[in-house]
Amino acid sequence: MFVISSLEAGGAQRALSNVVTNLPDDLEIDILLSHTEKVTYPYKGNIIGLSIKEPDNRKNLLYQARVLCRRFFALRKLKKHKNYTACISFLTSANIVNVLTGNKYCKTIVSIRNDSRHSGFSGIERFFNRIECLLNKRADFAVSVSESIREYMIRDLGFSPHKVKTIYNGYSKENYITDESTTIERTAGNNFTFITTGRLSKQKGQWHLIRAFSRLVEKHPDCRLCILGEGPLRTYLEELVKQLNLERHVSLPGFVENTFDYYRQSSAFVLTSRWEGFPNVMIEAMMCGLPVISCDCYTGPREILAPDTDNSYQVKCEIECARYGIITPPMSGAFLPAHSALEKEEMLLFEAMQKIITKDNLREKYCNMSIMRSEHFLIDNCVKQWLELLKSSI
Repeated sequence: MFVISSLEAGGAQRALSNVVTNLPDDLEIDILLSHTEKVTYPYKGNIIGLSIKEPDNRKNLLYQARVLCRRFFALRKLKKHKNYTACISFLTSANIVNVLTGNKYCKTIVSIRNDSRHSGFSGIERFFNRIECLLNKRADFAVSVSESIREYMIRDLGFSPHKVKTIYNGYSKENYITDESTTIERTAGNNFTFITTGRLSKQKGQWHLIRAFSRLVEKHPDCRLCILGEGPLRTYLEELVKQLNLERHVSLPGFVENTFDYYRQSSAFVLTSRWEGFPNVMIEAMMCGLPVISCDCYTGPREILAPDTDNSYQVKCEIECARYGIITPPMSGAFLPAHSALEKEEMLLFEAMQKIITKDNLREKYCNMSIMRSEHFLIDNCVKQWLELLKSSI
């Protein structure tokens, strides 16, 4: 049994989709969803929907309480009668219910996808996260999506080391570009396109990218920026683009189911998140051979781009040309007037983007290194680790 809110947009949803669609065919799989109106990602197995209508504000306390109760009673009944080997839950509310319904009939495995110290939780999210942190230690196993999060769980939350395992998100080679020469040729020329993908929200920090890009356009008037995703900051970002006279240079196509077509037409990937769990979109871009520039936020980017360094380290006041990509200092998160001077971190991001455009050897190097690094995150390795964990839980 897998438990998650939906199979709509989202990194956790995509990660679950990648796992279940690549599990062996002889496994019986159930997926418990709060609602099934929008199933964006592919899946394998039997979907069990709770038909809970989703309100405009999903952070509403009454809605969250209703979801919790409906999930609890449904999952307790399913565990009792379906003879599962294990119940695997993704995200906070699902993890809480998985643990509360117990392990009498099957093992409980929770997937931890964020370091709550840096996750920007507020209000009801912070309340449920505190409950989750207290309850998750009662699970049979906890799976973290990065070593940084595993270290945090053991050191700060008191998890027993033998009960916490890191399993990176896995990715299939299908739809990806793996021909280095094609990738390098695509990134040359004046029409250089930067791309980023993520919910248009405070977490992703796209306004910092737009401000840094505005300086880049002054030097390279033919360059472009594509921001894939949808979210509450769309109006603000569109207005910022307008105020900076970037309408010809910046596009916001919204949520795109197949991002790989956009990656194929792009030259480099940029991530300006203020925090992450493990950035799926970065690995997907690297599998397409895009060189990567990323802010050094917690957690994930450093572990991907500079795996030989200390995960707790953050670069300050300089650009780090790491083994697999370029790392810049984390952004402040401040919403500044459109035409105010760039912050130091935004200036360094601009300089990193300029390096990728102007230094052909550096760009070529990181195109090749992206493909090489992405081999560490193939879905076969991920599924193998999940199967080993399931066997150990029998």
